[in-house]
Amino acid sequence: MNPSIPTNLIFSDPPVEHIEEVGNLYLRSILLRNSGCVVKQHIHDREHLTLVGNGRARGWADGKWIGDKKPGEGFWILAGQEHLFQALESDTRLVCVHDIVSAQSVKDKGI
Repeated sequence: MNPSIPTNLIFSDPPVEHIEEVGNLYLRSILLRNSGCVVKQHIHDREHLTLVGNGRARGWADGKWIGDKKPGEGFWILAGQEHLFQALESDTRLVCVHDIVSAQSVKDKGI
């Protein structure tokens, strides 16, 4: 399987549920309420992990499918990669795990 990015995307601007800075890590969680919703494409200055906390998600980086993940699995995103995620189930929770150095860039960009 190698799904392309859907052309009929249902964009979501999910509220950030929780932000925490601990142990030199910056953690942001978002909840995608509806299956099919997509977090808009964006780019970070540094590599990071997006962990699936609940539900299932599909990911793309630089336009290429990088997998479908379930709770406890994550997407490794390299610095400078444009990436997006789509909820495959309702109430999918994603947690972005950044190093503390990249936290300021994330905050400045509002992503």
